[in-house]
Amino acid sequence: MELITGKDLAIALGVSASQITRARQAGYINYVEGETKYHLEAATKGWQYSQSVKRGALINLTKTAEILQTTKSNITQMSQAGKLKAVQIGNKELFFSLKDVEAMKQSRQRESKEQETSDKDEKELKKQSLELDIAIKKITLLERQGRVMPIETVQQQNTMLIHKIDEYMAIGAERIAQAIRHCQSDDDRRMKIDYELHRFVKDLKRFMSEREVV
Repeated sequence: MELITGKDLAIALGVSASQITRARQAGYINYVEGETKYHLEAATKGWQYSQSVKRGALINLTKTAEILQTTKSNITQMSQAGKLKAVQIGNKELFFSLKDVEAMKQSRQRESKEQETSDKDEKELKKQSLELDIAIKKITLLERQGRVMPIETVQQQNTMLIHKIDEYMAIGAERIAQAIRHCQSDDDRRMKIDYELHRFVKDLKRFMSEREVV
């Protein structure tokens, strides 16, 4: 372990001896126990950390808790659990990288927003499910009272109606094909097609009217 005087440490770091003294008084660097000298590696690291604190790159426990909107106790527990890296500087309290703290804050905000969206979607889904359940119960009650036809009956009628319309369209297409088969001119064909289309629409309207569709 290399020991060094304050004067030599100042020279090694390119600073003044008074700056080293102030850093020691502030608790960023310490004498080796029982000596009036510093451990070069530890003192160098302590000095570098002190400059990071000065620049705001490292922040203390109180500031960290403030940014993350939690207690200092929670921050300490997070550090012990390895969720947030802490730096011990000399005999000072724990310090944390502002960059890491801001990243954690943003991550928490994203998670909170995602959870909020998820909760909102879940509430909307429950609301829609409840509305559907109420609607089904209302329809079931009306069916029992004979005020509306059962859904199965309506579906069957719709299926029959679709098949019937398909038949009308097939017949209409066949009529048009027969009508224009022996036409000699375009005008004659257009006239025949127009007649058959009107006939098809008229028959279809009558069919729909008979079933109270229109």
